[in-house]
Amino acid sequence: MQRPTAVSHSDSESATTIHQPSVLTPLDPDTPALAFSRRGPLKWTDYLGCYLPSYDGLHDVGTLTLELPLSEPYSTYELSSPMKRHDGKPILELHPTLMTIFYPASKRPTEPLWRQALSMSNLMGREPRLQWITLAQIQGYLRFASITSWKRWFLIPPLLLAMGSTKLPTRGGAPICLTKHHRKEDEEKRRRYKLVIFSHGLTGNRTCYSQLCGRLAAQGYVVAAVEHRDGTSSHSLATARTGGKTVGKEVEYVDMVDVSADTRPDNYLIARAFQLELRTIELLAAAKSLASLANANPGWKAIRDANLRVRGAPGWAGDDGANWSDQQWDDFAGAITAARHPDRPQGWKRFILYDPWLETLEHCSEKFLGSLTKTSKGPIIPSDFPCLIINAPGFTVWKEHFKKLQDYFIIDRKDNSNQNCLLVVLGGAIHSSFSDLPVLVEWLWKKTKNLQLDSQKAIKIVTDLTIEFIEFRKSQNPTACNEDVGHDELEAEKFGGGKNRLESFLDLYKPDPNYVHGTNHLHESSLESFQPGKLLVHYKRLF
Repeated sequence: MQRPTAVSHSDSESATTIHQPSVLTPLDPDTPALAFSRRGPLKWTDYLGCYLPSYDGLHDVGTLTLELPLSEPYSTYELSSPMKRHDGKPILELHPTLMTIFYPASKRPTEPLWRQALSMSNLMGREPRLQWITLAQIQGYLRFASITSWKRWFLIPPLLLAMGSTKLPTRGGAPICLTKHHRKEDEEKRRRYKLVIFSHGLTGNRTCYSQLCGRLAAQGYVVAAVEHRDGTSSHSLATARTGGKTVGKEVEYVDMVDVSADTRPDNYLIARAFQLELRTIELLAAAKSLASLANANPGWKAIRDANLRVRGAPGWAGDDGANWSDQQWDDFAGAITAARHPDRPQGWKRFILYDPWLETLEHCSEKFLGSLTKTSKGPIIPSDFPCLIINAPGFTVWKEHFKKLQDYFIIDRKDNSNQNCLLVVLGGAIHSSFSDLPVLVEWLWKKTKNLQLDSQKAIKIVTDLTIEFIEFRKSQNPTACNEDVGHDELEAEKFGGGKNRLESFLDLYKPDPNYVHGTNHLHESSLESFQPGKLLVHYKRLF
């Protein structure tokens, strides 16, 4: 990635950036979508357990894990939460920001079997692959599922056998992909990549959405997957340096039983709102750390020296903050509160929410709301919030929740917002379809979770739609320079009818109006009424 000329992510004037053409297959209105084909593992050894399939895209995917101390003003931020554990220690604390960055790496040529065999024993010094799950995280998931301690010991061995060896199909610390015709030292002619900041949902972590994050990286994006230390992760290990030594502190999933009776809120949503406050601080701190990569001084060297996790450190610089896109799969609406904060980076151009859970927004403390740019009296969603919302049918037929979604994003912003807003429902998906779990145990999810859509196909549709929304430019200033001419205008001429790529993509996945599953149900009342693998557009406002 090129080191940009913009001083920081908050600069009002940004460097001119070339909008890369869409990396997706060109859309042809007369040609049906290509038949879907499943992908296999990165190596044959992955077949020994549950495996994550390799990514399809122009690039291999590299990973880099950063754990960075909180900078000012976040390191001294006072949380509103009064919740304490039974021993008197606070439930929520500030910790260093932890994230894994997925980025495009150059394709590695196919190797002979003998070389692959040598790499199995690490004789060739290959890039290490990230482990998908740890024993502590498995225990966290079982605890979240309210499985008692003695039952966990019966479940942990088979789960470890099935998933303990699962690794991401990535290359740890691999050099980032540069332009083909320039040397690595040519800083001014490096490729520029848009940055996506990813926030996990309940019991998630920085690796459990690796199929989604990795596929975006394979298509040419840099994705920073943040692991939250707000008690919503299944388990996280916070690192600190004390007296010249590196020590770790476990941050476990927080249940209401962990909170002492005298500090426990009457409504668990209030506790979740306290967690949302901490999550917002973590997102803003992560954005600030990543934005420092855009500065020539201190830049990458300062990040490398501050990194508490030293494994893997390719020489790459940050993208121009003015072209960052912010993507959230966010159970606690961290994207919304971060967008309302005065420290919101000006370069955040898009917000993508996957099956968002919004119930916590009404329970935030007055202290936290007072720190935001919008008060509790105004709209909860800021007017400058261009967003794509991809819902699974389950959250769509949940009437109380879906009404709240409509009120926040559509009705409350109808008269005072000219921001893009697209709300679609992916038929056949479930709430966890955005994560890796259905990919790993699809047979189990189809039997127990009513999963009707192939897990790999769901990831493909979601990432393709995400890319189309990020790259969407419906109108351009005709006097703009050639570098800023959007790819959509060229596609509009091809289609003749003025449709852009985003609208054409939605047409490709438009439900069959004659689709019937069993009996003829209405879309608002039945999960089965949503056609698997199709996108039902509930609301579209594109400028």
